[in-house]
Amino acid sequence: MAVAPIDLSVPAVRRLWRKGTLHEPTVLQSFAFDEVHQRLYVLQLRSGGADAGNLCLNQLDYAGEPLGHMHLQGFGHGVGMGVQNTADGDV
Repeated sequence: MAVAPIDLSVPAVRRLWRKGTLHEPTVLQSFAFDEVHQRLYVLQLRSGGADAGNLCLNQLDYAGEPLGHMHLQGFGHGVGMGVQNTADGDV
C-alpha cells in the first residue's frame, strides 16, 4: 500500500479534539496505531477511577470516528501502549 507524503502546506485537522470523540470526558493518556486495520487505539482514565486504575480503551478509525470502547478495571496508569497483530490478523 503506497502512502502519500505529508503535505505541510495544508492546515492540520484535529480529530481527537472534537467533543464526544472519546468515550470518557477525561484526557487521553496514550495512543497507538494499528496500521494493518487502520485503527487508532486511545487509553484514558475513567471518570472517578484514577485511584483504582480504571481505564477506558477507545477504538477509532483513521478519520477519528469512534468504533467502540472497552473498560479496563484496575489496570493502573495508561502511560504507554502498543498494538500487536497476530498471524491470523487479530489485534
